[in-house]
Amino acid sequence: MLDLILASLGINELKLRDPTAPIYSIANRLFMSPVPSNPLQLFLDSFNRGRIGIFLLIGHHVSVLHSFKNGIVSDNKVGIIDPKCDILDCVAKSVQSAHRVARHHYGPQQPLPDVATFVVGEVPEQGEKVTFPYISSFLHKILFELLKNSYRAVVEHHHHRTTIIPISTTTFTTTSSGNPLPDIKIIVCVGKEDITIKVSDEGGGIPLAHSPLVHSYMFTTASPVTPSIGMMTSSELGSGRDIGPIAGFGYGIPISSLYAEYLGGKVHVESMEGWGTDAFVYLNRIGNVVEALHDEEIP
Repeated sequence: MLDLILASLGINELKLRDPTAPIYSIANRLFMSPVPSNPLQLFLDSFNRGRIGIFLLIGHHVSVLHSFKNGIVSDNKVGIIDPKCDILDCVAKSVQSAHRVARHHYGPQQPLPDVATFVVGEVPEQGEKVTFPYISSFLHKILFELLKNSYRAVVEHHHHRTTIIPISTTTFTTTSSGNPLPDIKIIVCVGKEDITIKVSDEGGGIPLAHSPLVHSYMFTTASPVTPSIGMMTSSELGSGRDIGPIAGFGYGIPISSLYAEYLGGKVHVESMEGWGTDAFVYLNRIGNVVEALHDEEIP
């Protein structure tokens, strides 16, 4: 995590020193090169893609070696690869991690949105789990980042609401428990070749002009974070061993995208300003893709 924090520090310092640099002002966004071909974006994608690959190789090797030395035989995992990754279990754990960070950030008095999960498509018979071969830690990181964004968006967009406002359910929804905040909805769609997870919130969305920038490391809708010593010496954010900031690094969606793309998937974001955002996570179910290792040439 230290390398990501230091990279974020460098980007924030660049923003402060050079406010005219591409991406940082609304005016310059109209004339900048597309995010995918931006030199800094390409460099950070390449760096973080390599970081993911190193983590995968070392983590898998250490896990297999540990199991071999200790005579551990598991039907659930081979190293860090889970042949029967339980989607709903990953979703539940990601929700718990994101909820813990949101609670720490907003305090005990602030209402937080509930999370409703639905399974559609080729749903297994009652009692059976939705499973597929995947690396569960990757899926946790992807969902954790998207859920943090949704928690923050809903809370801050509806911060003035402490009671249910009696307006049409077509413009505002609430839970039967009386929570004044609209639910975050997670829809797991099970297909023959893909599993798609949609994280949907009513957090106000983002303007259309900002849509091309959501995958940029240099764009965040939150105030920039100044990392503390605690963050720099702790383990991965959201792992349960620390409480990190809910937003401000600008790394959430770009890193989530790289994790998904590394294993043949994709993260796609659609937003309606004034209403909310839908983030789609596409996961390859049948395992017929190789690691995405391509790097474009950096100008």
